[in-house]
Amino acid sequence: MFQLYAIIIVGIAHAADRGYLLDAFPREWLTPEISAAAAIAPILLALLGQWLVVCVAASRLARRRGARWIVAAERALLGAQWIILISYAGSVLACGWHRWVQVFFGGDVILADLIITITPPLLGLWLTWIIHYPIVRRLRDAIALRALDEGVPLRPVQGRLRYALLQMRLHVLFLLIPLLLIVTWSEIVELWFDGAGVDPTEALLSEAATLAGAVIVFAVAPVIARLVLELRTMPSGQVRDDLLQICRDHKVNVRDVLLWETDGAMINGAVMGILGRLRYVMLTDALLESMRREQVHAVMAHEIGHVRRHHIPWLIAALMSAILLPSFVADWTMRIAIASDWLHGPPAWWMDAGGMFAILGVAFVMFGWISRRFERQADAFAVQHLSGLREARGEQDEGSEITPDAAAAMTTALELVGTLNAVDPERRSWRHGSIRWRQRNLVSLVGRPLRRLPIDRTVQWIKAAVAVVLLVLLPFIIQDVIMMSQQQPPTPTDTRAELRRAWEEWRRMND
Repeated sequence: MFQLYAIIIVGIAHAADRGYLLDAFPREWLTPEISAAAAIAPILLALLGQWLVVCVAASRLARRRGARWIVAAERALLGAQWIILISYAGSVLACGWHRWVQVFFGGDVILADLIITITPPLLGLWLTWIIHYPIVRRLRDAIALRALDEGVPLRPVQGRLRYALLQMRLHVLFLLIPLLLIVTWSEIVELWFDGAGVDPTEALLSEAATLAGAVIVFAVAPVIARLVLELRTMPSGQVRDDLLQICRDHKVNVRDVLLWETDGAMINGAVMGILGRLRYVMLTDALLESMRREQVHAVMAHEIGHVRRHHIPWLIAALMSAILLPSFVADWTMRIAIASDWLHGPPAWWMDAGGMFAILGVAFVMFGWISRRFERQADAFAVQHLSGLREARGEQDEGSEITPDAAAAMTTALELVGTLNAVDPERRSWRHGSIRWRQRNLVSLVGRPLRRLPIDRTVQWIKAAVAVVLLVLLPFIIQDVIMMSQQQPPTPTDTRAELRRAWEEWRRMND
């Protein structure tokens, strides 16, 4: 879920900006006060409920009443975050929160109206981590006591505000800033072409310029992430040399290996970027301090596996196909229903809303399933590397097998990640799967040939299916773009005048 925060928040506001509202606007009863209350009140109630659960959980933990209260607090955190996102969608799509913000600004102002619209959910998400901090603090204290018993150097425990800021930077700002840049560029392009829609050539040029800007932002996103997360170059030494050697072993170009100082609060690794000149590999301080050498190599090889197996571009393609395929099926189902007289007239708003949520639900399931298989392949790549696989050597290692030591290094690394991050190994993850599930898959690889693993064949079939879906649907996508480009959308001036009239009408009603 964490990776979806920024996408959901910006996507909902953008959908409202394009006119995808579940209710007509304006309504007599839909005043700015009611719209603002719909945007803020559910968030406050969700935070209150989470705070009550955390208070009870912290009290029980102080009396050593068991780890089940940690699970309860984590569920309260996730529940509050889901309520915040769902209530935000309702306030924007059904209660006109985004439209009233635009009325306040006198029209669709570049980026400013979007910032105000997304402020309530962003502030709410930040407060959920503020409220959850006492549970994290108790877990960190327990880990510190164990480290003290083992003679491991201790780090100072993060304060409440720093912990919440760290979570916001990783889970929200990491993607939010590039998304805001893309939205800003698209609004500038739209203003430049002045809503061109009559001339198909100008409309297509507008779409091409928007796409080009998005590609550029996506390409430089690793540089943005480096600034957002305050990453620094890993100091010279044996660890850095080993990690760079893994990159050379598999012919993966990286600009730098970065260290993320989290005060020992986070154990994680990631690869950022598609282009070699703008690609970074990032590891946290806690990971380097808590893992043995072979475990660090396993984590690094896992991240390099994502690059070597081209997971980032294929995940983007998979997300597109996961959205386009159910959308195409729903669209043709609606057309058949109308042609067969099963449906008289245009579909009601609740049918459109139901179809939209069904499409998103199917896409959610499809993309999660594909993402988990890619994660399994990256795990398998790690044990392949530890078992002797070197892409730079060609076929010299043909005939080798996955060794028990290689599988043990990766499985224990996963176990350590779960332990230090206080993650239940049986807890399922939408994009990564549970730790136990991944460990079982790794153990099943022992003794298999070093190349041509079962998961590699599975991923090949997934990539082939994604490619077929995109190639088949591409002509329909182009046709829809051309048809939409020939429609005359409201110009920014017309939109501003319409919003201003709505504002004046509301003021007359209240005078």
